Amino acid sequence: MNADASVIAVQGHSSTPFAGSSSHNYGQSSYGSLPLTTRHDQPGKRIAVPVRVEPKVFFANERTFLSWLNFAIVLGSLALGLLNFGDSTGKIAGAVFTLIAMMVMVYALMLFQWRAERIRQRDAGPYDDRRGPTVLVLVLISAILINFYLRFASSFLHLKGGELEHGIRRCEGFLQTLASLDADEQLVGLGQTEEAVGAIMAQVLALARFRRSNFAGFWRQMLRLQDHCQYHYNTLLESLALSPIYNESTLETHQLSAALSDIGSNILSMYLDNDAMSKYHAGLATEASARSTLALTWIPSSSQTGIPVRMSHSVYSGPWFAARQESSQVILMPDHVLPFLHSEMNLNKLPYATLEPDYYRPESPDTETESKAQRREQLRNAQKIQKQIIMEDLKPTMAALERRIEYYDPSNPGLRIVMHRNIQLSQSDPDSNFRWLEHALGAEGHPSLDNFDYQLPFDAIEVHLGSESAEMPDWLARLFFESKLVHAVLDFDIYIHGIASLCTTKVSELPYWCN
Repeated sequence: MNADASVIAVQGHSSTPFAGSSSHNYGQSSYGSLPLTTRHDQPGKRIAVPVRVEPKVFFANERTFLSWLNFAIVLGSLALGLLNFGDSTGKIAGAVFTLIAMMVMVYALMLFQWRAERIRQRDAGPYDDRRGPTVLVLVLISAILINFYLRFASSFLHLKGGELEHGIRRCEGFLQTLASLDADEQLVGLGQTEEAVGAIMAQVLALARFRRSNFAGFWRQMLRLQDHCQYHYNTLLESLALSPIYNESTLETHQLSAALSDIGSNILSMYLDNDAMSKYHAGLATEASARSTLALTWIPSSSQTGIPVRMSHSVYSGPWFAARQESSQVILMPDHVLPFLHSEMNLNKLPYATLEPDYYRPESPDTETESKAQRREQLRNAQKIQKQIIMEDLKPTMAALERRIEYYDPSNPGLRIVMHRNIQLSQSDPDSNFRWLEHALGAEGHPSLDNFDYQLPFDAIEVHLGSESAEMPDWLARLFFESKLVHAVLDFDIYIHGIASLCTTKVSELPYWCN
């Protein structure tokens, strides 16, 4: 083949098209010859040349990954030290820093894999990540600031706790001198003690509002301080036991012989409550705004057998000294009580409301539709109570057996007298220590087969004066203020429960019959 007839394709150049016919130029043939000129306006095909990636690029990516891991390991070591050897605030900070260290490790691994893949694919574009480090720095700064805040809060609580201990010691000082004073001076000393107790409860409320987000930790701190109140609490109840409350039933003989109505009833009340009871009685209405009780009541009668039991579920809202009450009730036959409490009873077997005693009976329904609606309402109440028992929101804490007698005088409708006689407290929980009742209230303990019973050595008498009664009758005033058999305690329920709130482990053991 003639070399003159060869066509060479060069990058960036192109050959002229072959001539379709021969022509003569000064007698020479130009067919297949090289052109005298070269055209540059049509580029040719690009040749793909492999690009070599330097090893230092991979090593740089690995060094960056190891730098992130080094930072995460240092931060994680600090977090583990705080978790193992720090106080409560340090443990919280340690947990937060542990999470941040884990986030740094995950981010470093993802960034390493992302850059390695881009290097292998030889992708064009930036290889840096600006958002990830920014987020990590902001999270770390926030954690440090939170740690400073928690440390400040802890110091503040320790300071207030010291003030609280000082107030409790002040109460102890008042009580230690109370026994050596005369009767009039004892009233003054008791007033000073009540003022000191009020100041302490104000501090408790302030601390609870300050540490609302971690009330459980605050409450553990208060339990540590309650030991300072033990002597205060026991001394006060012992002073009450030294002067027994009215113990002789002489009212029905001559004072109210003209018009006296005895509506006595044997009442067995099973008090069930949730774990918030101690907080509720301490006046912390924000943290524990409600208290639930479940009471079983029946009225014995010699002319009737199989009397149904009235089970009332009451929820008290607001602070213990100004509670609002919402109640619902269920009617049970005596053999249905225990199966209901153990959630072993089919609620369709509940007796109808018409079996209720006359003075507890609701208005009789006029139509069958109203009767069915009343039945559905009773079943809803029963389901609600039984569900709370199953979920252990209601737990048995105390049973109180007493003889309750109420007197009233039609000529003085504003006067009502309630006597609590033969008061007996029972507790079925073997883990509870009720020995404090013996030395605090002078109660006599009698162990039985299932329970441990305490018989209180005094009766309680309540006097209610309504708006219709202008003043206390003379015979009642002499009974309270001249008789040596009666020890008058103003606002007895508030007095007892207010003092007992300083010893929270005992509050749940006090029945709520004095209200």
